[in-house]
Amino acid sequence: MNICYVSRETASQEIPSSIIQLVENVTWSHCYLPESAITPLWETVTDARCAIAKCEVDRLNAEAAEAIVIDDFEVLATLTLAQLPLAPIAFLLPESLSRKHLRLLKSPLMQAACQLTFRIIAPNEAVKETFYTAIHWQKKDSRFLPSLTLPTPTAPLIADDELKRPLPASIINAWREDKLEFVGGGTRRQCYRLPEENLCIKCYRLDLATATHLKPSVHAEIGRMRHNRLKNTSCQEFDYFQQDVVYASEKVVAIFPNVLELFYLPECGWTLIEELLLNYDGSYAIKSEKTMSDTSDMALRRAIYDAVVDLKVDILKYNIKLYDPQNLLVQFTTSTTFQLRLTDFEPSSRALIKVEDFIPLLAKRKTKRRYESFIKRLSRHL
Repeated sequence: MNICYVSRETASQEIPSSIIQLVENVTWSHCYLPESAITPLWETVTDARCAIAKCEVDRLNAEAAEAIVIDDFEVLATLTLAQLPLAPIAFLLPESLSRKHLRLLKSPLMQAACQLTFRIIAPNEAVKETFYTAIHWQKKDSRFLPSLTLPTPTAPLIADDELKRPLPASIINAWREDKLEFVGGGTRRQCYRLPEENLCIKCYRLDLATATHLKPSVHAEIGRMRHNRLKNTSCQEFDYFQQDVVYASEKVVAIFPNVLELFYLPECGWTLIEELLLNYDGSYAIKSEKTMSDTSDMALRRAIYDAVVDLKVDILKYNIKLYDPQNLLVQFTTSTTFQLRLTDFEPSSRALIKVEDFIPLLAKRKTKRRYESFIKRLSRHL
């Protein structure tokens, strides 16, 4: 196994012994990042610095490093925020976190970098907990894919706190061999069914070269968001579910996918793997309004309408940001019974200043206004 230690150009010419002792029986290499490529934590990442960093990363990839170890805050932020295709990154925390360290951790770049791509190696639990507190991480139990085997580390170097998981090899192969079945898509994202799985992969659309009907601003937005952990819609959905939805009532949680996992693939950026919502006969669940308009069964129309109205109580009670209630699907469990499901929920608007993200009352009013408007639309089918 080849592990590369990345440091700044002005650092010591030798790999610290504390790092070499991390893993035995591996080949160590040393890469120096020029000072001109390193972004100070209180400044902004620039294209020029990213270009210099990319040259170094290309050399790293050419050396086939299977893992990268960093112990410098600014080097870490430079490599992660540049969104460069790297081997898994492990960040070695110091023996203790001083006031200077904590100040660096609260910098804008470090706060952003800590949402991205690396794993933590801590000398003890106290340092790890201090680190978590400083960057406002909330460790929560995660629901894992029931039928896919995730790759496991081959050495204990990267055995802790994985933040950016690569897609399982089976999915990557199906993706690159064009074996995924297209399910549907919108203006920005598309959904593909995984072969022999009741799961789908959802990511920003990849056909921008031929999607001439899209506005230039949409092309630019997709390009900006695809690899951005903070602004990618799939990441926002995953985070919102893990941090807010799971604490709502069972009725609310039940409408969301039973499987919702976040992965990363360099070709398509951040992707969601989630439950594919199928009816009992294997057909796709469709939107509630279309189900009502397509059926002549007035009893079924009334039942769907009542279910949507009943769900509103819990949505508002727990202040769930359901800004697009028209995405509620009807999933038939038998020929006569159904349940409401939701597969596409964007918890944050695309406005320049997302006021409702900071003022819960405004978010609740926005949800209520849109939900009541949707109910009025459904009432026309009764």
